[in-house]
Amino acid sequence: MRRTLTILVAVGGFAIPAGDAGAEVDLVGGFRPVAAEESARALWVNPAAIGASERPSVVAELVWLEPPDGDRGLEDVRWMGLAAATDAASYGLQWEFEDAEGVPDWTFAGGKKTRLGDGPTLGVAAEWRRAGGESSFDGTVGLVFPVGRGWRIAGVGYHLLEPETDGLESPRFWQAGTSYRHPKLLGRLTYDVVFRPDPEDPQHWFGLGVDRTKRVRFSYAVNTDGDWNATLDLALGRHLVGGGVRHPDPGPQREFASWEWGPPARRTQRTRNRGIGR
Repeated sequence: MRRTLTILVAVGGFAIPAGDAGAEVDLVGGFRPVAAEESARALWVNPAAIGASERPSVVAELVWLEPPDGDRGLEDVRWMGLAAATDAASYGLQWEFEDAEGVPDWTFAGGKKTRLGDGPTLGVAAEWRRAGGESSFDGTVGLVFPVGRGWRIAGVGYHLLEPETDGLESPRFWQAGTSYRHPKLLGRLTYDVVFRPDPEDPQHWFGLGVDRTKRVRFSYAVNTDGDWNATLDLALGRHLVGGGVRHPDPGPQREFASWEWGPPARRTQRTRNRGIGR
């Protein structure tokens, strides 16, 4: 069995301050199951899932924190992220516009996956952060195991280097999850558990995603602390446009808008994907 580990060193990464929004990674808009992500966003969520759809992908995302006056203009955008992926590698860039303490001003990251024989997939992402004239490095490692038809198990380790920004450390944490999709259903079921040093008790997430309809895609996840995350997207040709809400309790609500592009899947690819639980 051939096993290769490819480590890609790139520029930048930044972390949400502990307790800011719960179980999110980096500055993506909301909670994402580690066993279900397939777009270029996998660079931030689970690098082992890069290229899971076996076609290129481009994602852009704008994130707002709930402002006191309720405004939602472009001038109120808190974070912005871009990512592009092939079937084996992904690169991304993120910006933070408010100079928040403990959050890098910008991050550049790159990731690559490799198959371990005929089963698991290993992914590694490296990040370079920049804030206040200082640089730091970070890393993420993920695994995806195809257990059976339509069923995946995954695990990810975040902030492996525990970098410091503005004197604040981004603590290492772990997330494991599973995703199940029946061949005759329009969506999937997910379960994730997040292990953080503070709080010590793990956080459990239960999710439902509907993504096999022609025009509309929807997902909803809720955790044992009462936090919830919902997304709604419209498929317009090769484009996927939408957004969502991440509601932590306590903490400021996070709202996000996203755009995704990808070429149409080939017929043989669509047939193959029906059996691997996309």
